Amino acid sequence: MWGLVLAGMLSASAVEVNGAVVAELRHEVQTGTLLFSQGDCLAIKVFSGSRFTHVGAVVVEDGRAWVYDSMNGAGVRRQSLEDYVRFLVPSDVWVLHPARPMTDDEAHTFVRHLNSQLGRPYRIKHYSTGHRTDGLHCAEYITDALIAMGWFTAREPARVSPGSLWQGVTWSGRYVDGGAYTLVEPVAPAVARDESWCQWSWRETRECCGACCRQLSRWFLCRSK
Repeated sequence: MWGLVLAGMLSASAVEVNGAVVAELRHEVQTGTLLFSQGDCLAIKVFSGSRFTHVGAVVVEDGRAWVYDSMNGAGVRRQSLEDYVRFLVPSDVWVLHPARPMTDDEAHTFVRHLNSQLGRPYRIKHYSTGHRTDGLHCAEYITDALIAMGWFTAREPARVSPGSLWQGVTWSGRYVDGGAYTLVEPVAPAVARDESWCQWSWRETRECCGACCRQLSRWFLCRSK
């Protein structure tokens, strides 16, 4: 079951659509909620053979939601839920919630492990070998945290992909479906311009090249921007 899908709101502005996602997530998430996303990164899709390309873990502290993940170009980090959703645009997001809330001890161990890894670099090549390196990829990071608190075991955490993590946590019964969301990229409104053919041609070429470069960055550098 997909739960809430906001794709039907595509006719609304991106601010409205993405803002609605943030508001819904802020109300629903708990410590341990996992956010799986389906971006454009070809490397992750090739390595893992999965539709999912990224995963982050939510921690709720003093009523505010934070998301921990490991990302190319940034490494292991923590950011607010609002910033994380902004980072994911454009992509689809699937949510899994713990089937039961973590105990205080479980949550403490989970958060302590996540915090202990902040600042480590992002690495993905070792996914193919399973051998640990100085860095972490996203699914490896979250898997280690779940192992640390005693919810799961894995022989080779480095070879856990976002897709296999999804399968493992759902098949175990530890996690339940929390819905799916579509995040949309803002579309610049058409603006009437008083420009010559040469000016129009140059602007269109520049904007087209910029859009192509951003898409290539998503495909091959696994970056969202």
